[in-house]
Amino acid sequence: MKQSQNRRNFLVVVDESPEMKVALTYASLRAKKVDGIVTLLYVMTPIESQQWLAVEESMKQEKLDLAHSTLERYSAEVIKKSGRKPIIHLREGQVAQELLQLLEEEISISVVVLATSTSPENPGPLVELLSRRMASKLRVPVTLVPGSLSEAELISLTER
Repeated sequence: MKQSQNRRNFLVVVDESPEMKVALTYASLRAKKVDGIVTLLYVMTPIESQQWLAVEESMKQEKLDLAHSTLERYSAEVIKKSGRKPIIHLREGQVAQELLQLLEEEISISVVVLATSTSPENPGPLVELLSRRMASKLRVPVTLVPGSLSEAELISLTER
């Protein structure tokens, strides 16, 4: 992926939280503004071993199908908002560990974009984990976007 190494590369961790969509929009708009690219990371949680192999295989396939459809949907949003197809990473494991591993492997990633939860009690599990317990392990900055921002507000912020 040599072509992306010279571009600013915005990593978004994909999940189904409302704030992830804010992070995705921000990253896509920033990528468009700076001629950058968006990278999407989707992490599937491992399936506990089942007594019946057929059941376990069926569950794995369902998770994989969900991951692919989710990534297709969000890839379409990235293309629409940034003008470029995103780089996709699909992994199995724990989100924080896979994120750190990806950052080690992909030197082209220049920033992690996360949106905070709209809940006043908790900024979000990944935001809390990366900003407090794992911040010293990161090799790139983390941009925290308020999860309550509207698309109009995000457009205004990224136009500057």
